[in-house]
Amino acid sequence: MGVSNIVTERLILMPMTLSMIHALLHGRKEVFEAHGISFHKDWPRQDTLDVLEFLKDVMKNAEEASGFDVWMVIRKDGMLVVGDAGFKGAPDENGRIEIGFGLVEEVQKQGYGYEVAQALLDWASRQENVRVIAADSLLDNIGSMKVLTRCGMKEIRRDDVHIYWEKSVKEHEPCR
Repeated sequence: MGVSNIVTERLILMPMTLSMIHALLHGRKEVFEAHGISFHKDWPRQDTLDVLEFLKDVMKNAEEASGFDVWMVIRKDGMLVVGDAGFKGAPDENGRIEIGFGLVEEVQKQGYGYEVAQALLDWASRQENVRVIAADSLLDNIGSMKVLTRCGMKEIRRDDVHIYWEKSVKEHEPCR
């Protein structure tokens, strides 16, 4: 059984399958356009392509998306892909996963980051082996810091480049 899309007020988060990753890496956007999905001119970003290049090898034997990989962020109005989000793999032996998200600049500061992060936190908190959700943000990325704080994540440490965040699934209250 595959992972279903997550639908929020303004967005659809669609888990990317291996075939979708291959299509995107080879510039075959018509595969998506046949389903009414179009792409913002600034997506995919280079960091997204780098992640997809890595994931195509990790997912090579997977028929379906696990949900612990990458999700396309699609704005419902216009079915426009405006970013991506996801997890950096399945839960480790301690039940810890790490979330990440990125949106094209044009749609930042409009509440989409919170909507994406909250939806993925809700999804992750319902998964059997997840106990802790982690994230990191650059020290100068005020937007990400605000989103993570608003989602109830707590700063656990920082270094010269990043702030590291965590949240126990027990502390998570689903978005209503």
